[in-house]
Amino acid sequence: MFFLFALMAESFLLADKEPKTIRFDRLQQRTLGEVCTAHFNEYNRTIPSPIKEGSEPPGKGKCTTEWYNDKDTESGTQRANYFRTMVGYQKPNLVDRDKIKSTVECTVICNNLGHVDHYPPSQTKCYTQAGGQACGESNLAGGWSTQSVDAYMRDDGNPTMGHRHWVLNKGTMSFAFGSTGTFTAMRVIGTKGNGPVEELPFVSYPPPGFAPLKNLNVKNGWSFIAPEKTNKDNVKIQIWCEGKEIGTKSVLTGISTANSIVYKPNQDQIVLDSLYEVKITNLDSGNVYEFTTMFHTCQNNEISSDLVLKSPGSSNAGMIAGIVIAVIVVLAVAGVCVFFFVIKPRLNKAASNGENDNK
Repeated sequence: MFFLFALMAESFLLADKEPKTIRFDRLQQRTLGEVCTAHFNEYNRTIPSPIKEGSEPPGKGKCTTEWYNDKDTESGTQRANYFRTMVGYQKPNLVDRDKIKSTVECTVICNNLGHVDHYPPSQTKCYTQAGGQACGESNLAGGWSTQSVDAYMRDDGNPTMGHRHWVLNKGTMSFAFGSTGTFTAMRVIGTKGNGPVEELPFVSYPPPGFAPLKNLNVKNGWSFIAPEKTNKDNVKIQIWCEGKEIGTKSVLTGISTANSIVYKPNQDQIVLDSLYEVKITNLDSGNVYEFTTMFHTCQNNEISSDLVLKSPGSSNAGMIAGIVIAVIVVLAVAGVCVFFFVIKPRLNKAASNGENDNK
C-alpha cells in the first residue's frame, strides 16, 4: 500500500513539472471599449510644458534648474504608465521626486553639448556629477518628456529595443524626467522602489487583445519578455495572420531587461483589424506561450463596446487538466481501497476455508 501511495505522489510531482501552455487571459478578455477608453483618456489630454509659466527656456550657458515644471515629470510618468498598463501591469509607477533635479541637470548638460550623451564629458559647460550620473541612468531623446515616451516605445535605430524595455521593465517602479524643451531624460535606473515586483505571465508588445494602432509604434519590432530564460537561437516563434502562417523576418535578443527577444513578422506592413496569432515555443522549460492580438484604430463610438478578441485557446484548459488528474487519483485510491477492504479479505477468507477443508 505504501508503494502505491508513493507512486501516486511521484505522479503528482511529475505532472507539476510538465510543460505548460501559458496565456494572459486578463488581457485577452479586455474589451475594445476598455482599450479605446484608455487610449482617448491618455491622448486627448493637455500636455504640460516642461518650462514653468513665466520662465525663460534654458539656453546654452544657463546652468540653473528652477525654471523646470515638475508637472512634466508627472505627465511623462502618466504616459509611461499607460504603456505599462497596456502590457498588463496593474500597479502604476511612482514619481521619484528625489531624482528630478539631477535628471533636469542632465538635460541642461545635453543642452550645452548640443546633443544627448549618456556619458557627457566632465568639462562640458554646466556639468555636475549628479547630472552626469543621471545621463547614464536615463533614456535620452529630443523634445518634451511625455512625447519622448512614445519615441522610446518606437525605438528608432535600436533593433534590440533597449529604451522600450526600460519603460516596460518590471524592476523599474518609479520614474523621474527632465526636459529643457530641446532635450529630455527619463530616469529608469536607480529610482526608488514601490513594494514587491509585479510578476506577469509574460510581457508582450503588442499586447494580447485589442491594440490601438495609432500609438503602438511596432514598426521596428515586436517584443516578448518571458519569466524564464529565452535563447534567440533556439526559440521558435510562429505567427499567423487571419489563419495564414506568415513567419518572422528576424529574431534578436533584447536588452535592458532579462529574458527578452525582439522579432518582426514577415510582412511589409501591419494589416489593420486582422487577427494575429502568436505561439512561442522551444524554451528550455518546454512551456508554450500563446496570445492573439489585433491592431485597431479606435473610434469615439467604441468606448462602450464589449467586444472581446478571440482567444488562442480555452482558458479552462488548466482546470480541465486538473479535473482529469483528480479523477485518475480518485480512481487509483478507490482501486486501492477495493483491493484492501473487499478483494483481499475475500481472498484471505477463501484461503482460510481451503485450509479448513484440507484438515
